[in-house]
Amino acid sequence: MGRKHTIEEVNKRLEEVEGILKTGQWSRKIARQIAERWGIHLQQVYRDRKAVLLRWTEDETDQSHDEKTAKLVNEMRAVRTSASAKALNDGDGSFLRSAVSLFDIEARVLGLSKPQEFNVRVAQVADPEAMAREVVELLPHAAAILGIEPQQIIEAAYEEVQEPTGDTDGE
Repeated sequence: MGRKHTIEEVNKRLEEVEGILKTGQWSRKIARQIAERWGIHLQQVYRDRKAVLLRWTEDETDQSHDEKTAKLVNEMRAVRTSASAKALNDGDGSFLRSAVSLFDIEARVLGLSKPQEFNVRVAQVADPEAMAREVVELLPHAAAILGIEPQQIIEAAYEEVQEPTGDTDGE
């Protein structure tokens, strides 16, 4: 039994699969549509997807850091644009949150985002260790308010500051 599809047809199908993967709109429904359109089994579509992902991985090893960064940023922008359009068209907040998250990731990849800083001041601390535990428990809530992931809060410092006594040095 010979091949059912020519190399040219297979390459076009792989291009279609890659295009869909780049937009971030891959789903089982899309995979079924590709299978129907090309007259192939669903398993073949998933093998095509795996081949595209493998090719991307191999391509990555041959690229410099700057090339990888540029490619990642371009792909994130395409997915973000698609998610934003879907959010606007469907009124789906999850797509909008995804678009915002991708924007934040892009800023971090490009080195443009700065960690958020919190300063907690208390007059006297009877148990600094207990206070530190409390702050750590509150960080996820603070991160949620700021719209960032708690994992982005990577550094914490404790500094003991003396309270002013009210003396004015004779002035």
